[in-house]
Parts: sequence; structure tokens; C-alpha cells
Amino acid sequence: MIRDPYEIGTVTNPQWMDPEQKQCIRCTVTFPNHPMGITEPQVFFAMPTDVEAHGRALFARLVAGEFGPIASYVEDMEVIAAQAREQRDERLAATQWLVDRHRDEQDAGVPTTLDASTFK
Repeated sequence: MIRDPYEIGTVTNPQWMDPEQKQCIRCTVTFPNHPMGITEPQVFFAMPTDVEAHGRALFARLVAGEFGPIASYVEDMEVIAAQAREQRDERLAATQWLVDRHRDEQDAGVPTTLDASTFK
């Protein structure tokens, strides 16, 4: 049997990284016997399907509450902002033809389909 070289030391700040709260927990971990001698705390993502035994073991210990409560999933503000921009861009794209037609009519010097108050 191959021994996992990563002994789990201190574990802090566990937080779910998926909305279902089943697949991934982010935490800060120290590994006292890290093979490369790294002793400072490391951000670690523990998963039940991790290819490494220490990742699966840490996930199980976190879920069991060994390191305290796991903070709930919080959607990243950058993700929320990106979704809002995408919705905005879709709405703008859906009406761009109307803006283009209005400007074309103005440039051609013909009466516009929309009056100024409607166009705003």
C-alpha cells in the first residue's frame, strides 16, 4: 500500500463552492509533512471525487464537522456581474435594429418611424 504523503494539519475557513453543497469545499490547509517542504497555509479544494486520497479524506472530515461548520455557498459577485452584462447585451442586441433604422432615417433626411419621445 502506498502511503499518502500529505498529512492534514490545520484547516480553516471551509466554504461550499457549489450551490448544491455536495461537490466541493474550499478551505485553507497546512500540510506538516508536505513533500516539498511547504509549511504556510494553502488554499485547497476538497472534493469527494478527488484523485488523491488526502483530498477525499479531507472532504469527508469537513462534511463530518471535524473542522467546524462549513460556510454556505455564495455566488461570486464577478459571476453575477457577468450574467447581468450578458442579459443587458442580449437586450441591446434585440433592439439594435431599431436604433440603426432610426439613425439611417435621420441620416437620409426622411421622417423617422419613431418620434424623438418614443425613441428615448
